[in-house]
Amino acid sequence: MNTADSKPELDVLLAATSYLMTRYSLQSAKNPMTYDTGKLAESICQHLALLLKQPEVQGSRVFRTAYHSLAYEWEHILVQHRLNATGSHEQPAKESTSSAINQTSLMAPASQRLH
Repeated sequence: MNTADSKPELDVLLAATSYLMTRYSLQSAKNPMTYDTGKLAESICQHLALLLKQPEVQGSRVFRTAYHSLAYEWEHILVQHRLNATGSHEQPAKESTSSAINQTSLMAPASQRLH
């Protein structure tokens, strides 16, 4: 059982993250850049950050690499939403996205990334 002071359980995080990704996919198919899809992208990024803190994920190179890659892609999607919300139509440089991820400790060391 999970208490308020403990970390969320891995299976709960996986289920919630999968649900959020599904909701994002369904909503963005209708209208990709809405406030609601932006909030879903933000929530997905937060859930992926929590997943990366799980001992089971930290202890597995495969899990770590996969979730770092997902976190990177979802951070990029979130940046797109934020640019859209501000009315900017510029494409963010990959460097700006990866620097935001590095600041939140989501980026895997280069030796552990899948390309």
